[in-house]
Amino acid sequence: MKRVALPLLALLLCLRASQATSASAPLAPNLKIIGVEEAWAHGITGQGIVVALLDSGVDMAHPELAARWRGGSNSWFDPYGEHPEGPVDFNGHGTQMLGVILGGDESGESIGIAPDAQWIAARVFDDRGRATTEAIHQALKWVLDPDGDPATDDTPHVLNNSWSAIGTLCNPEFDGDLRALRAAGILPVFAAGAGGPVSPADSPEAFAVGALAVDGESVYFDSAFGPSICGGQEAIYPQVSAPGEAILTTDLFGLYSTLDGTSLAAAHASGALALMLSARPSLTADEQETVLQETAVDLGQPGPDNEFGYGRINIAAAVDSASAPDPTLLMIVVLAAMLIGVAAWQQRK
Repeated sequence: MKRVALPLLALLLCLRASQATSASAPLAPNLKIIGVEEAWAHGITGQGIVVALLDSGVDMAHPELAARWRGGSNSWFDPYGEHPEGPVDFNGHGTQMLGVILGGDESGESIGIAPDAQWIAARVFDDRGRATTEAIHQALKWVLDPDGDPATDDTPHVLNNSWSAIGTLCNPEFDGDLRALRAAGILPVFAAGAGGPVSPADSPEAFAVGALAVDGESVYFDSAFGPSICGGQEAIYPQVSAPGEAILTTDLFGLYSTLDGTSLAAAHASGALALMLSARPSLTADEQETVLQETAVDLGQPGPDNEFGYGRINIAAAVDSASAPDPTLLMIVVLAAMLIGVAAWQQRK
């Protein structure tokens, strides 16, 4: 396979890291501010949900992540063929993202949003830390059918992409893949990047997430702002915002790090989707997007804007919305009950 190094792909992580091996608080502050506790109180912790990660890989030895791997040959993909035997991570970025999405409390602090979800992963960066367009296409297609057998149902529910193409705007290279994911019910979550819109996050098919500062009320200084001008029209960018500063998460060698960046913000949105879909797995990609946007806490100027998008994700409200009875189904049930009642009344006449 000819490798074409993408001028291109960058990990969107600002590594202001302080290594740690334990934590003190029972629930990380970034989880509190987005309403994770309320969802957990209703027993929604990610049960039955599989999250796919396209990144540098995953450190399988980490105690927060090892038991949460789905396992099997359909749960790891290395398009470069360098490590086909199972998950590895020589960079740490993927391991860091996954801790936010579904890490547990082995450190003494709950750090992951959906700790009862499982994960699978595709390694889109090779041993030298470079990515190719071909490898990414392969990985995105793998997500749609990990075992290559359409007769089996092993497609994940959530897809996190904390990466971008360096210096590109409105690049349609992956739009076809993203449309296919949406059609399969998977909302392609992307980090919004730094400074301004980047591809593929600025695609009309993507869901871009910006980063909030540690207070949860202001924009993280390096988070991208819009608008996006892709698809022939101006659009709000990012779509929503999530915590992206001073985030405690998993790291290589069983350690923990406190990190910043829009990569982490995207991971928060993916964790939110895992909880929403645990409450209602039938939500389409468009419905998932709508719920996250409409339940967000408005920040900045009233209404959607190009700093915060629709606002800070609100997992408690999103899960409540996802859990609400489907109005169409409710109407069908009511009509059916009425018809049964009418039939019973006629029989008694």
